[in-house]
Amino acid sequence: MRRAVARALAVYGEATPLFGSEDLLAPPDRPHWHHHHMTVRAALAAGWERPAAEELAWHNVGVDLYCIHPVWWIRGGPRRVRGARLGRVPLRALHFDSLRSADDVLEVRRRVEGGMLAALHWAARTQDVLAARNALGTGLHALQDFYSHSTWIDEAERRRTTCAEHLARGDRLPPTLRTAGSGPNADKDAPPHGDIRPTAGALLRLPAMLLTGPDRPGHGGRPGPGPAEEHSRQVGPDGPVGLCTTGPEGINLDSRWQARTGVRARGVKDLDGDRAFETAVRLAVRESREVLTSMEERLRGQENLKRFWNRVRSDPPLPWTDAFDDPHRLAYWFLAVGTYPPKGSREASAWFLRVLVTTPGRRPGSARPGTGPGRTVRLRASDRTGRPLTEWVCPLERAGAVGPLPAGTAFVGVHGAVSPVRISLHAFVRHPQPRLIELSDRALAEGTARFPFPPRAGTEDVIEAGPAL
Repeated sequence: MRRAVARALAVYGEATPLFGSEDLLAPPDRPHWHHHHMTVRAALAAGWERPAAEELAWHNVGVDLYCIHPVWWIRGGPRRVRGARLGRVPLRALHFDSLRSADDVLEVRRRVEGGMLAALHWAARTQDVLAARNALGTGLHALQDFYSHSTWIDEAERRRTTCAEHLARGDRLPPTLRTAGSGPNADKDAPPHGDIRPTAGALLRLPAMLLTGPDRPGHGGRPGPGPAEEHSRQVGPDGPVGLCTTGPEGINLDSRWQARTGVRARGVKDLDGDRAFETAVRLAVRESREVLTSMEERLRGQENLKRFWNRVRSDPPLPWTDAFDDPHRLAYWFLAVGTYPPKGSREASAWFLRVLVTTPGRRPGSARPGTGPGRTVRLRASDRTGRPLTEWVCPLERAGAVGPLPAGTAFVGVHGAVSPVRISLHAFVRHPQPRLIELSDRALAEGTARFPFPPRAGTEDVIEAGPAL
């Protein structure tokens, strides 16, 4: 038992990509999360209703809760554990870490913002407000992390403008721009993020983490104070009880106590830790507001999309955890699929596929997703002669995304279904003009089918790209 608890707490050793909280060992349902406060402030400034803004903020925080918070998983039971497992790979691509160059930073920004637009168009087809908020919240998480994990604020002149504003003016990103290296994706040439590890004191705090407060954030309790004030009395200069830093000093500004080390590691002389943290928060809020405003402007062209956007920002809050727990939704895949770190690739301008293979007549979410015999299909890209180019294995009853599609793809084939299934295929590209195409949404009895790709002109949604892309 002690070994199991130690293994669970060791997951916090991977909790480095967090612009999250002053105290990562506080009960997860207490809303003392920096991402939460920043997102609410930005959404209200962009004209959102407060209940909708609060829900949007929890989709943002959910990236961290589902990615690296084992206590959150345990308290939610098997359904939440499954949700964390389904998001284990894609959610790790939404922290803006381990990017070695300005080109890599630009590539990830294009993926995230273009993926948010494609996901909004996809969600609008079924009026799925919850999925739309999930795509927006998870995308804002990545864009906010940029300011705490990158070297953007190291130069005084960049502290007055967001990266989006910089790009909108037509300026190139500075060639020295980097983001902190973290986890298995870390590059030896990237500045270190700064590791956090649990100490023996974490075991003493475990009962409170498991037992305190309501089960779901946003469904009880009062919001905590804002990032400038929270935990000022409980967290000392060296961090909260039960956590410590190990290894080389990192550059992250994820909390006030980490920022004090971060400015030293950066070699920044004209900022102390508190001012660096406040600068990162201010820019993150500002960019989040700009992105939400930009999304609204890009959806104004079509009346049905405008009505849907009004619902997204004003409808009453929904049970946000369903967006992570329901294996048929998982809207964040539009943003996260692809090679990470990009390593010089230009995958934002390549086509991907959102794939959902279900068993007709089964209630959504009732089947246990998996990859055992008879529980997968193969998705094959081929050229005009039928020669296979690449193949992916897609589990039944689990939404996901695959790609990029190889150059020369003319057909997408579905093979290997041992019983009748329903195939839902959406192709999307995230740059330079985000697009969404529905290739298929139909039942197959024979277990094999071919869909032409790319489709004929006029059958696709072309999503207007803004200057930030």
